[in-house]
Amino acid sequence: MQATDNLELNLVLRHVDAFQETDKSDFNTGTIIDDDSHAERQQNSGRVSAKLDLMDGDWQQEIGYAVTKAAQRAFPPPSTPMRLEKAQT
Repeated sequence: MQATDNLELNLVLRHVDAFQETDKSDFNTGTIIDDDSHAERQQNSGRVSAKLDLMDGDWQQEIGYAVTKAAQRAFPPPSTPMRLEKAQT
């Protein structure tokens, strides 16, 4: 926003809500194992700044402040017993 001929003010706000579901993989067989693992993320960020142009733009000054707040919660699947199978020889 151009407040005056030589002063510009800026404000940026951002909010993100994200959900991510993941599955495990068996590296021996290459199969994907469907489970209930997931993560939830929330991020808020913002920036405020002011820019001052003096002497027809030959001298510019800018000051700004930015902040970010992020949170994440991971939910692994409930424990399931492992089944061991005897290898055939």
